[in-house]
Amino acid sequence: MNEELVFSSEITTFRIFSKFFNPSFCNPSTMRKIFIFALLSLFSPLFPEVMRWESKCLVDTNDSSKQFAFIFIPKNGSSTFRKIVNTFFVVDFNPSDFQDSTKVLIVRDPLFRPISIYSEVLNLRFEKERTIHENFYINRADIVKSFKQFLHIIKDDFYEPHITHQHTFLDEKELSLSDIDFVLLFENLEADIKLFCKLNALPFQIFCENSSNSYNKKILKNLIKSDQEVRDLIYSIWEKDFELYEAAKSRRSEIFNSIY
Repeated sequence: MNEELVFSSEITTFRIFSKFFNPSFCNPSTMRKIFIFALLSLFSPLFPEVMRWESKCLVDTNDSSKQFAFIFIPKNGSSTFRKIVNTFFVVDFNPSDFQDSTKVLIVRDPLFRPISIYSEVLNLRFEKERTIHENFYINRADIVKSFKQFLHIIKDDFYEPHITHQHTFLDEKELSLSDIDFVLLFENLEADIKLFCKLNALPFQIFCENSSNSYNKKILKNLIKSDQEVRDLIYSIWEKDFELYEAAKSRRSEIFNSIY
């Protein structure tokens, strides 16, 4: 499993520690997870190479009996979800926790997800020593040329963890879309999270879209729309994710229609 664990912010850690002094939040199992997560949150910057991406167990700050299993997928709005939904996160070490939790998943259109993946790889958070010697990084000033080179390089080598297929994060947990209680779409993220919060009596924070490198992202989005060869290459790399996305749209409609 080629994943890395991304931890919550200092605000999240503050919320976690504040619960130690809340008498209504004294479930031993939950407290143990909170304590472990708090320690990892403090020390993870010192050991980034040993941390792994994991799904999160969300616990409602007002009702500790209300738990959600958030299935983490990189570059699918997980950070946005974490900021908007006013709950705090506990690392989910035990896959069996999924059985008793409300399962939440965000799925993204695989046609445009590579833009965010490409931008993230250029940030050199992982695999820096290899990336800086790749042609797409050397030629990054020419974003169209660089992006095409990037796609060709990763076609047969998912060397950086952000490139991982979306379906992998379900497969490794032996889950399918039929097991998911709430399927949200990245392309409709604000509205979907707002509805999710409403249905689960959770507070909703104001949505602030990430506008970093918006000009370059616009260029690459237009490239994908206009270049059939690029679209074919993306499809060949993430073929199963296209199937997942179509199924996710149907599953989302099924879930929300059943509620209303």
